[in-house]
Amino acid sequence: MRNPLAVARLPQFQVAGYSLLLLASLLTYGFARTPDYLPLPKWRTKSIRPSLLDLLNLLRDQLFEHSADSPLSRLSFARFMNTPAPIMKPSKLPLASDTLCTVAA
Repeated sequence: MRNPLAVARLPQFQVAGYSLLLLASLLTYGFARTPDYLPLPKWRTKSIRPSLLDLLNLLRDQLFEHSADSPLSRLSFARFMNTPAPIMKPSKLPLASDTLCTVAA
């Protein structure tokens, strides 16, 4: 890191991010696991509270749904598919006859 304080402040930032995520889930969904979360894997039969992975998966799912409705998702690049590719390098000029004779000799 370029700034020594950044390394020292990273754990505090992680704890603050986790705390905000946990507080938001408690205020929105309560203490118990609700059907709003993604389904549990088959090996995990019962869970009373949502785990951090459940909270992150729910956040990712909501962000993905929100980004699908954004105006940027309606951009279309189809017009680029129909245009011919530009010629990046110009073709080389043919060599003169005297140059060809010199190269051949």
